[in-house]
Amino acid sequence: KSIETQAFLQANYIQKIRFPDTLQEIGASAFLCCYNLRVVDLSNTEVLKLEYNTFQDCVNLEQVLLPSGLVELGGFVNCTNIRHIDIPDTVVTIHNGAFNNCSSLKTIDWNSAKISTVDSNAFNGCVSLQINTIPTDGNLTFGVSSIFKQCASIEEFKIPKGVTALKQFTFLGCSNLNVLYLPESVTELYVDSIYYIAEGATIVCETDAVAEVVRRGNSVMANTLNIIVDPSAFGEDY
Repeated sequence: KSIETQAFLQANYIQKIRFPDTLQEIGASAFLCCYNLRVVDLSNTEVLKLEYNTFQDCVNLEQVLLPSGLVELGGFVNCTNIRHIDIPDTVVTIHNGAFNNCSSLKTIDWNSAKISTVDSNAFNGCVSLQINTIPTDGNLTFGVSSIFKQCASIEEFKIPKGVTALKQFTFLGCSNLNVLYLPESVTELYVDSIYYIAEGATIVCETDAVAEVVRRGNSVMANTLNIIVDPSAFGEDY
């Protein structure tokens, strides 16, 4: 029913794994540094949580099929060959460093998932990632640091309604982020949260109060930003 911590550490003879439907738990670092692992199929298991570094440094991992009942997602630090991930409907938490430095990760299919927590470094260094929001039911909490740091392929992003703060390094180094939408729930913006985004980027604010939050932060950052207020951009389809 379980796989122990570091059970297959550096097991470079493994190329493909299909886990049995009796599996319920995978320990931390269970498949750390399995450099030849290419396919992981967890789809029939009862696993509810993937730990921070379960598949860390599996640099040739290409295909991941996640459990249909997964709730907490983590474990793919430095999996630099993953290009797409399909998120089960049941996932609510993206853990610290879940896809940290997954430099080839380009697309995510969220299905009907409603995310409530995205922890620090979740997508840090995902330089190929092209997403424009995180699906939520209006109750999303961002971690304290570097969620989308160095995601240089993100061009437009809509902060979900309900998010109250952009914290340290949230979009630091997102050099092609040209349009960022901030709903009225945003009351705090760390001065380095949007440092080194695209020069002249447009920050679309739902209210004057949000625009003022951005201006206060930008007075320290001194970015060249186009700050506008447009409530109509935050309608039902937002």
